[in-house]
Formats: sequence, structure tokens, C-alpha cells
Amino acid sequence: MDNPRRSQAGLVDADVGRWFDRWYWCLVLVLCIPPWLFSYFPAQDGPTHLHNVVMLLHYGSEQYPAVERFFSINTSVDPTWFGHGVIALLILLCGDALLAHKVLLTGYVLLFAWALRYFTASTQPASRWLAFLGLPFIYSQLFHKGFYAFSFSVPLVLLVIGYWLRHQVDWRPARVLGLASLILILYLAHPVGMFMAAVALAAIVAMRSMQIWQESGFSFSGLVAVCRAQALPVAMAFLPTLILLAAFMWDRQSVFLFEMSPWFRLAHLGALSTLISYQSEELIFTLGIALTISGLGLLGLRQWWAGRQHMAAALLCGVIALIGIAVFFPEQKLLTPGSDKLAGYYFQQRTQAFPYLLALGWLGVFGFSLRVRQAAIVLASVSVIGLLVLHLSRYVEFEGYIEDWVSVAEHVEPNSVVLALNLSRDVDRGPDGQLLSEFVPPLQHASNWVCLLRDAICLENFEGNTGYFPLLFRPELDPYVHIGGFHEQIPSGQFADYSARTGAPLDYVMVWRSHDERQIDYSDLYRQLESGFELIHRSPRYGYLALYRQRNAAIGQGD
Repeated sequence: MDNPRRSQAGLVDADVGRWFDRWYWCLVLVLCIPPWLFSYFPAQDGPTHLHNVVMLLHYGSEQYPAVERFFSINTSVDPTWFGHGVIALLILLCGDALLAHKVLLTGYVLLFAWALRYFTASTQPASRWLAFLGLPFIYSQLFHKGFYAFSFSVPLVLLVIGYWLRHQVDWRPARVLGLASLILILYLAHPVGMFMAAVALAAIVAMRSMQIWQESGFSFSGLVAVCRAQALPVAMAFLPTLILLAAFMWDRQSVFLFEMSPWFRLAHLGALSTLISYQSEELIFTLGIALTISGLGLLGLRQWWAGRQHMAAALLCGVIALIGIAVFFPEQKLLTPGSDKLAGYYFQQRTQAFPYLLALGWLGVFGFSLRVRQAAIVLASVSVIGLLVLHLSRYVEFEGYIEDWVSVAEHVEPNSVVLALNLSRDVDRGPDGQLLSEFVPPLQHASNWVCLLRDAICLENFEGNTGYFPLLFRPELDPYVHIGGFHEQIPSGQFADYSARTGAPLDYVMVWRSHDERQIDYSDLYRQLESGFELIHRSPRYGYLALYRQRNAAIGQGD
């Protein structure tokens, strides 16, 4: 006969599980709302990516000759093509770039939420409640920086490791092919995500193989069998993508920098600073989620010490390996081909989330009481809602400043060439003198919203200067060479004679200068403007943006 108490407990757990599921998807739906509340979602690099995809779709069109004149197609098989291809497909399906942007961001939230459920249930289905603890990672600092490709790679890492967890005991050819396909998609999203997945799986598979070999008495035949069953399938799945990565890195030079001490990086990892986007108050909630996961980890360690579960040990090795990368691995930056300029920043920030997210899979091995699960879900929910409220308050404020940028669009002719000079750059302040954001500068590339709306060329376009995005500036017109000063805190480029030196038009100059208490000499910049441009519009709301038009020029011809 069945034990009545056990049956009753099972029914209670099933009811609680259904409640957890409903509340989880309610939170996910709430997280899907922000992109739809604002005309221009304030992601730092977001408008640049969107604008470049639109130009890519215009490439070769007689209606937009300026695109082909200023840019060439990157023929290398670089991973950035995949992300831009996805955005291009969405624009074609939606018929509007701004709508496609909202669909893209919503898809990211849903993919992340589903990947969390898939991953946490990979050790045992009852552990999917741990997915709540991953929800605060969706709206991260790097997401607000507009690092969309990398942001998409984070849930893909969870899918890769979750796939391995589900199929580790039976690697038939179709499953190896499935893992290889996921790894390829992960690489195309972002190489750093693939690197972190490779490190985690290498540590997990190594420990699991050691455990199985130990069970065979450390025999040579046992070693061969375990390599064939565990290491070989994973190595075969990674091999095609590793070849692509080697090809991508072949003509690029990496620079390894030790910019922060391990203790400093450990402190940032412990505080989950990668989730802090705009204001220090967010630390309350990021620290809360870090402490919740760490507290569950301590409870898990107690259970592991008592039972010594093999999979728990293997996953713990993966977590430790990722912590080692986040704390000790040097900052890696790529040199732009043909120059000494650095690209591909924020390696250390990109690695912070992965140890915590992998820890959710490790925690899934253990069983926790209902009270512990409920407390963890409440804390996670508070963090999600608290961060969202803080973010929304910033979005509302940023929207006004972005509208100030966009207000000049009607004064810019289509197919024209625009130079944007952001004199505030990372120190944008409101009329009250307060910083708009302490960490992510949401207006840094806002000029691309204007150029997107008017199908104009934006000379401040950083993608064209990196060497690995689909559209690259032609060397003879590259504004980063012939104007310069874009990477400096105070733009100092020589633009007045750009047309004379290159033969290319420069139709408009947009100058953004928010409330700035710094004593800076801009006399050379305004002298250049006076020599060949006239002020035709100033943004109405704050007056921070001035639009200048070149005198006596045929605007919008693109040649």
C-alpha cells in the first residue's frame, strides 16, 4: 500500500510547483514590458547595431548610394554576421526597425527565461524553481550597454550545458550533432560565451571522467572507455567551432592586460557589479541575489559533504573553474586590424554572471525544504521587481533626452552624412547637475537614432572601425582616420576640411552638450563650425543638442 503521508506530501509539492510556475511566468511577462513602453529603448550601443543593420539592407541600393560609398562589406566569416542577420530578418518580417528592436528584446527575455528553466531542470525536474534566481541577470549592465550579441550568448551557454547534463550517459551521433549545433550557434552569438561554456564543460567532464575511471579501479581499459564515452563526444562537438574561432583570431592580435587586482575582481564578483547599470542603489538587490545563491550554496555543501554526490562534485568543479576565470584571467582586448586601436572590451565584466548561473545547476542536485525554496523565491522576486522599478525610473528620464536627440531628425535630409560630437559622452548631466547614470552612458550613441530615422550616414559609427562587424568604413573615407578624436573624452577631431581632404560630403554636424561644470576649452571646435557650417536647429526640451548644416552644399545626394 502507498504511504498516505508520502502521497499527501507529493500532492502538496505538485500544488506548490504549479504555483511556482505561474508566478515565474508572471514575472517573465512583467520583464517583457519595458521595451514596449518606450519608443527608443535606452541601450548604449543598441541604436548603432540597429542602424548598421538597416544600412546593410540598403547596401547596393540606388536609392541609398552613400552607404556603398562610405562602407565595404566585411567578407570574413566573423560571428557578428549572425546577430546582424537575425536583426535584419526581424526588420524584414516586421517592416519597421523600431518594432523589430522591441521584438528582439522581448525574444531575448523569453529565451533567457526558458533557458533558465531548461538548465535548472536538467539535473532533476523538481529543481526548476531555481530559475527564479536567474531572472535578475536578464537586465544586466552589459544588456543596458547594448551588447546584444553577448547578452543572447548567456542563455545559450545554459542551453549547451543543460543539453550535456541531459544526454551525458548516451552520446549517440544525433546527440553529438545536436550539441555541436548548439555550440556553433553560441559561438556565432559571441565567442566569450563559447569560451566560458568550453571552460565549464572541460572542468565538469574532467571530474566526471575521473569519477568513472576511479570506479573502474583506475585501469587502462577503464581510462580508454571513459575517454570514449565522456571526453570524445564533447571534443568532437567543439571541434568545428574551435576551427572557426581559430580562423577569426588568425589575423587579429590580442592584448592581455592586468588592469585590476584579483582581490578587486573578487569583490566585484561577490557584489555582482555586472548587474548594476545606472545607480548605486541597485547594489542592494544585486548583493541580495548574490547572498541568496551563496547561502543556498552553503546548504548544498552540507548535503554534499554528507552524501558526496558525484554530479554535484563535477558541477562544483565547473563553478570553481568559472570563478577562476572571472578573478584571475587577464582582461583581453583585440587590436583593430591595421591599427593599434583596441576593441572587444569588458572581458572581466562578461565573465561575472557565469559562475552564479552555473551554480544554479549545481544547487539543482540537492533537495531543499519548502520553506527554503519559498524564501529564496521571495528574495529573488524582490530583487527582480526592485531592479525593474529602479531601471524604469531611469528609462523614463532617459526617454526625454533621447527625444531631444530625435527632435532634430525632421531637419536632416535623407541619405545625408552626419557627424555627431558628444561633448558630454560619459558624463551626461541633467539641468540639476546630477549625473544621468553612474555606470552605463545611455546617450553615448543616441545620434544613431537620428540617422536611423533619416537613413543617413553616421560618421561616429564605431562598428565601421572595429574590423569585425559586417560593414566597415572604406579606408579613404574612414572618419576615425581622417577626423579622429572619437575615442577621446573630449572630441578633438579636425572635421572642417574633411570634405576637401577626402572628396566626400559632410552635410551636418550635431553637437550635444548637457549640463557640464567642467572648464573645457572648445574654441577650436566652434571655430571649425563657424568656418563652414550654420546653426539651423536647437533641441526644444533641454537645448542640449545643436544641429549645424554645411553652407552652400547639395544636401542628401550622398556623393
